[in-house]
Amino acid sequence: MTNFNAIGKDLGYEITYWNNTPFKIKEELGFDEVVIENKQLNKWTTVYTRARKRCELNVFDKKFNETVYNTYNFPQSYKGFKNSIKS
Repeated sequence: MTNFNAIGKDLGYEITYWNNTPFKIKEELGFDEVVIENKQLNKWTTVYTRARKRCELNVFDKKFNETVYNTYNFPQSYKGFKNSIKS
């Protein structure tokens, strides 16, 4: 929803979008796209995302001395085997 494509073209870049959504960029907007076929996440993505989020919240809490960051540390889910492993 910006003029990103026009700016890139004016600067001489060839713009191609990586599309991992059901929205058809080529058909709807006329921009070049590469449709990502394998839409499955790696099995470790959720684990790393949860760990990174918790680490960042703890670091920001200490760095800025603001307790508001820990209000976003929601309890982890241990319902089911997979969630227990991820947590």
